[in-house]
Amino acid sequence: MENGTKLKLLGGLLVFVGLFVLIFCTTKVNPGYGGVVYSANGGVQDPALSQGWKLIAPWQKVTDYPVSTETVYHSKDEKEGSKDDESFYISTKDGKNVNVDVSYSYRMDFDKLPSIYTKFRGRGVDEIENGYMRDRLKESCNVVSTKMGVQEVYGEKRQELNDEVERIFREKLAEVGIILENFSFPRIEPDSNSMKAIQAKVDAKQALDRMKIEKDQAQVQADKRIVEAQGRADAKIIEATAEKEANELLEKSLTDAILRDKWITTWNGVMPKVTGGDSGVLVQLD
Repeated sequence: MENGTKLKLLGGLLVFVGLFVLIFCTTKVNPGYGGVVYSANGGVQDPALSQGWKLIAPWQKVTDYPVSTETVYHSKDEKEGSKDDESFYISTKDGKNVNVDVSYSYRMDFDKLPSIYTKFRGRGVDEIENGYMRDRLKESCNVVSTKMGVQEVYGEKRQELNDEVERIFREKLAEVGIILENFSFPRIEPDSNSMKAIQAKVDAKQALDRMKIEKDQAQVQADKRIVEAQGRADAKIIEATAEKEANELLEKSLTDAILRDKWITTWNGVMPKVTGGDSGVLVQLD
C-alpha cells in the first residue's frame, strides 16, 4: 500500500475518532447547572461536573441540576408563571379549605448533587419540582394552616403562616440537599361564605373604630368646653376679687380723707397747750 493511501486512511481514522469523541465522549453542562455523571458499572461519580464542555466515557450519562436560583410558581393564573392552574388548597382548624398561590426560589447544593441524583433515581429537575418538592410544600402548608382559623390565615396571622411554612419547607428541602432561598403566598383566597364572614367582621370593626373616633372627638370637645367654662369662671373670680380689693382700698382712702376734712373744718387754728408738773403732762384744747 502506498504511503499516500496509508496517510489518507490514517487521516480518515483520526477524523472518525475525533467525531466519535466529539459526539459520544463530550457533554456540555449549561451555565448555572452542575452535571452528575452516572454509569451502569461505575455508579454515580463524585464530585459533579461544573459548567462547560466536559469529557466523559461513551457509557456514561450526565444529568444536569440547577445550582443557581430557580423560581417556581404554583398559581391559579397562567400569567403568574404557571402553565395551568397549579394553585392548591390548604386546610384550617375550623374545617375550611383555602385556595392559595405559592411562589418560591431554590437552588441545589453543588456538593450534594450526587446524593440528590441517587435519592431521586436520576429523575430530572422538573420531576423533582412537580413531585417531591410540591408534596413537601403542601405538607408544610397544612402543618401550619391546620393550627389556624380561616380568618387568621387570610388576615391577622398571614405573615405568621408565611414565615412558619417557609421555615418547615426549608428544613424539609435541606434534608435532601436543596436550598430554599425565599418563599411567599402571593394569593390566599377562602371560599365565598368565609369571605362574607370575614368582610362582615371587617365592616363591624371599621364601624366600631368610627364610633370610637367619634366618641374620642366628642370627649375632646367636651373637655374643651369644660376648660373654657373653667377659664371664664376663674376670670370672673379674679375680676371679682380685684374689684373687691379695689373697693376696700377706695373705702379706706375715702374714710381717711373724710376724717382729715372734718378735722380741718373743725379746727380753730389754735394749737393745743401742753403743761406739765410733777403729776404728769396735761394737754389743753381750746
